[in-house]
Amino acid sequence: MLAGLRAVGVRIVFDRSAGEEDHGTTLSSLASASCMLLLDRITRFRSALLTRPEQACAGLVAHLTAGPMILVFMMVIAQSARAEDACIDPSTLAATTVSITRYFSADEKPRPSLDGYRATAWFYGSTRYLVSIAHFVDDAPVLPRGEWRKVDVRQRDITVQVSARLLAVVRALPEGFAIFELREPFPNAQTLKLREKPLSRNEPVRSIAYLDGLRFAKGRFAEIAGSNDMPLDHPFAKVRPGSGLFEMWDIEERNNDRYVLDHGASGAPIVDCEGNVAAVASSIVTQGSLYFAGREIRLTTPWGMANNTAALIQPLFAITLTQ
Repeated sequence: MLAGLRAVGVRIVFDRSAGEEDHGTTLSSLASASCMLLLDRITRFRSALLTRPEQACAGLVAHLTAGPMILVFMMVIAQSARAEDACIDPSTLAATTVSITRYFSADEKPRPSLDGYRATAWFYGSTRYLVSIAHFVDDAPVLPRGEWRKVDVRQRDITVQVSARLLAVVRALPEGFAIFELREPFPNAQTLKLREKPLSRNEPVRSIAYLDGLRFAKGRFAEIAGSNDMPLDHPFAKVRPGSGLFEMWDIEERNNDRYVLDHGASGAPIVDCEGNVAAVASSIVTQGSLYFAGREIRLTTPWGMANNTAALIQPLFAITLTQ
């Protein structure tokens, strides 16, 4: 018994001569609409048992909606796969990025065993200019600005010593950028361009960095860090507001390596799928450490959570470099 249902009159008008396919589609739509009315009755009255017409309609609705839902799901997966396939291969950016090492003079050494600092940098504007992260020059001892010094520059497996000076430090919150000038253009190098618009949440990104050797990373932009109103034991508790949060891992997925942008990777470019720089790597995020046999083993954040911070690139647009 179909209690609580009202008769509904429907008039169908075709804008051209209707074929069998049109009639079939229309009948399916009518059947679906009728069943929706029945299911509305089920929902409102919450009957414990379904009548035979209600059972038939429930099956029809499931049949009519399951196909499109599966199709939409498959389209989303395919679109995501196409987005990943469309992303630049970071190995093609090897000529744009180097490892740079600055050495301390005898009176600068913070301790006898420390000879210098090493970071990643990338060419911008011309192959005479390198961009890295500000803490590479701001951490004590501070690198004097404008003073020509010898630095080691490594590209792939070749290391050369060149004359360079700290040209400028672009101040920004939470962290800025260091710009170096080389006396001579660096041979066999290429420059990178800046991304003009902000990243979207979960947008795919790539990176290239030097740790002990050249590494390539892939990942996603998670969010911009907000205020520090979170528990002290939270992995993001010490992340400065305004930092870009990224989830990054080794592109070859060796043991699902989430430490791919670790020591030495500071200053590495994080690029969008077109190869434009969107951020500059700053630090790695962990969730505490374990100590075993006198060694500290840092614990990475879980999958699905950001594991790297970076300075977003927008302040660099205010800088003009001579060619």
